[in-house]
Amino acid sequence: MIADMTIAGLAIHRVFPSLRIARGIGLGALVLLVCTVLWIFLFQTPAPSNTHTVLAAQQTALANYVARDIDYKLAERSGLLTQMASRMPLALLDHPAQLRRWLLEQPHSLFTRGIAVTDSSGRTVAPYLQRSGHAPGHQADNDFLRSALSGPVSIGRPTRSLPAGEPVLPIAVPVKDAHGHVRAVLVGTTALHAPGFLSLTPQSANDESTDFWLVSPRDRLLLASTTAQQVLQPTPSAGSDAVLDRALDGFRGTEVHTKPDATVEITAIAPVPAAGWFVLARHTATVSRPPTSWATGITAGVVVALLLAGVGYVFFQRRTLVFTMRSWRKRRSPSTLPNAAYHDPLTGLPNTGLLADRLAQALARAQRSGARVGLLHINLDQFGALNERMGVDAGDTALTEIARRLAAIVRETDTLARLDGDAFAVLLGELDNAFEPAKIAACAVAAKCLDAVAPTLLLNAEPCQLKASVGIALGAGHTEADALQSAATRAMYHAKQVGGDRYFVAATDTMPANPAMASA
Repeated sequence: MIADMTIAGLAIHRVFPSLRIARGIGLGALVLLVCTVLWIFLFQTPAPSNTHTVLAAQQTALANYVARDIDYKLAERSGLLTQMASRMPLALLDHPAQLRRWLLEQPHSLFTRGIAVTDSSGRTVAPYLQRSGHAPGHQADNDFLRSALSGPVSIGRPTRSLPAGEPVLPIAVPVKDAHGHVRAVLVGTTALHAPGFLSLTPQSANDESTDFWLVSPRDRLLLASTTAQQVLQPTPSAGSDAVLDRALDGFRGTEVHTKPDATVEITAIAPVPAAGWFVLARHTATVSRPPTSWATGITAGVVVALLLAGVGYVFFQRRTLVFTMRSWRKRRSPSTLPNAAYHDPLTGLPNTGLLADRLAQALARAQRSGARVGLLHINLDQFGALNERMGVDAGDTALTEIARRLAAIVRETDTLARLDGDAFAVLLGELDNAFEPAKIAACAVAAKCLDAVAPTLLLNAEPCQLKASVGIALGAGHTEADALQSAATRAMYHAKQVGGDRYFVAATDTMPANPAMASA
């Protein structure tokens, strides 16, 4: 028994000085913690400039997010109309009834108030879905129609439909013949308050303390606002809002103003390039100063004494502490860093672990908002053959370049991840709650991915070209993450089995099957 106790005592003595190290580090850490807490609560006043910088950065990011979302929705509608215009048979211009039937067969859910066709004189040839209240007639006096007749896509001035008085937005694209001559104009109309379009309610903006305006500087008009009564109202008169006046003159950025009542007004202006509009996001914050008391002097003395005691104790334990820190650094592995745990080491993209986390978050948000979630599974065609023929290094170079190209086309609000080998995934959150618009948006991203992969690569001074197969799965808030991933994978294999270089939309428990495929 005595021998056992002696051996145990020798073991403790050899292992520690560790007891001294633990006491030194523990007491030093406690002293420094107490000093830091007291110092923060009693002496540190938030620096207004630093606080304002953080708030301004947050406001800028929020305004840019809302502006990019609106710009994407406008571009999505313009793209759909352009595709329809390129497919429209010109012979139907002389047969309005047949033209109307053709329009009924086209995807139109993005245009909640209808689609119509006018001829080159501006006369309505084929009205579609007369919910907007516009009767057929001569419309050549509309600026946006005249602009579309001259060639480009034109986004009109938001107005109120007749007779309901509902705010609507018209978009027009030219219909050209084989020689590039404009033969007609295709016009799509969307209600401004259509779900998921231009509504700027605090819930959709994700910030109840921020006031949002969507402004058309060309028309000097408020197109959307967190205050419903301001929609389609003229902008405030010049001189009543200095920041708005600057924005109407072309300023884009963020301004911070401190008011006499010590509140801070932060205004961020972000552009919507597709229409020449801008989003104005304004937030008012109060930066308070912590109170001080008569005990400040006494507390300061205690803090200084504790700080000196801690520094002195750590100084006397410096040798063991330095040895311990060096040993800790040697044992530290890069795999313990967050970047290594959640990102692919070759491409730097999020890995499967981070993708799973963000997919769970996206489905949770979708369950609250009713929106849909899209998942794209991208697999490179014939990559294995390229890897065997040119070597692993060339294959890694190809994967890195493909990752860079895909990252360039994915929105900042979405997630591009590398799964394994030559497989990638794109997570699309906050899609339209209606199936057809959500599918159109996901297919548009898939087409961009195919286009991004297609350009020639230069590997080992030899030009090479890769193609891809993309599987698309759409889900809602109640969809299981595993089911969504499995559906996207099955869709990818189907696209690969029928030749690759195309995308395929799968069926999930939240949407009907869609056996149609689209090639690149």
